Amino acid sequence: MDLGNWKNSLLIFNDNYQVEGGPKGGKLEHSKAFGDSVRDNPVKYYKFILELFENEEVSKDDISSGVDGLIQAKYIPEKVKVLYKKLYN
Repeated sequence: MDLGNWKNSLLIFNDNYQVEGGPKGGKLEHSKAFGDSVRDNPVKYYKFILELFENEEVSKDDISSGVDGLIQAKYIPEKVKVLYKKLYN
């Protein structure tokens, strides 16, 4: 998925998402898929995750999954630390 599609889907699967019982899963599965995508391509997603903090409609759970993906990918620790501090402060 490209970043525009990820942004749109993160806005749909936010904290106000109502379970519709669809065949592809819900918010938790979506958040995990986002983290997996970040893990597989951390360079592509670092700036994107940083920008997600500016949108209050994006769930902190999704941002956390993205940060976890960066950690799993062993992305630049100093940059991950910036995101981690923003997330938990």
